[in-house]
Amino acid sequence: MSNLKYYRDELQQLETANQVIGYWERKQDKLLRALKSGAVDPESAGKIIHVLAKSLNEREKYASVYYLHNQAYLPLKDELVNHELLGELKFELGRGLHHNGRFSLAKTYFNELAAAGFDTSRIDNWWDQSAVSSVTNKKWIKVFLLPTFGRFFILFLSSLIAYQTQHLVLSITLYALLHESYEFWWQQYATDAYLKEFEDNPAALKVKQSFIRKQYIEVAAAFIIFIISFFLEGQYYIPALITAAGVLNSNSIYRYLYLSREVGKLNREQALKM
Repeated sequence: MSNLKYYRDELQQLETANQVIGYWERKQDKLLRALKSGAVDPESAGKIIHVLAKSLNEREKYASVYYLHNQAYLPLKDELVNHELLGELKFELGRGLHHNGRFSLAKTYFNELAAAGFDTSRIDNWWDQSAVSSVTNKKWIKVFLLPTFGRFFILFLSSLIAYQTQHLVLSITLYALLHESYEFWWQQYATDAYLKEFEDNPAALKVKQSFIRKQYIEVAAAFIIFIISFFLEGQYYIPALITAAGVLNSNSIYRYLYLSREVGKLNREQALKM
C-alpha cells in the first residue's frame, strides 16, 4: 500500500474534525511530503486534501486552509481535474480562502463551481462578497486611500479661506460645493474600477449609465440646496446645510451597496457563461 493510501485510510477512520486536525498537526510534514508525490495516486491525494480542508473549516482554522491550498492543492491541481470530489474540494478551499481574506482565489473557485453546475445556494453569500472584496483588495489604495488626501486638501483650503476672510457662511458653502464635486468624481472613478473587469459586458455599461444618472440628479439637487441655503437667514443656514449633507452621505452609502450588488450579479452572469 502506498503512503498516500495509508494516510487516506487512517484519516477516513477518524470521526470528528478535532481528531482530523490533531492528526494533521502531528503528521503535517509527512503528509505534505506524501502529497507532493500525489501525481502517482491523485485519487487518494484529493480525498486527503478534502478531509483536511473540511475539518479545518469546521474549526475555523482558515489560515491553515490557505497553507494547505498552497502546499498541497496547487502542486497537484492539474492531476485533480477529473477527481470525483473536485467540486466538494473546491467548495471547501473556496470557503476557507474567503474567510481568510483571499477573496480573488475564493472568487475563482466559486466561479468555477458555478460554471460546473454546482449547487450555488451553498456559496451564495460568500460568492458575492468575494467578487466585490477581490476588487476592493486590489484597488483600495487608488480607490479609497489616495482620494482621502483630496478630501483633506479641500477641508484645509476651506479652513484657510475661512481664517483669511472671516466669512464662515462663504467658506462652508465653498467647502460643500467643492466636496460634493469631488465626491461626484470619486464615485465615477470607483464605479469604473469596480466594473473594469466586466467592461465587455453590455450589462455593465447599463449599470454605469444608471449610476451616473442618479449621481447627476443628486449632485444637481445638492447644489441647489447649498446655493439656496447661502441666502437664508443665519439661524436656518447651518441646519439646511447639515440636512443636505446628511441626505447626500446616506445616498453615498446607498450607491456603494447598489454597486456591490450589481458587481455580484455581473460576476454570477459571467461565471455561468464560462
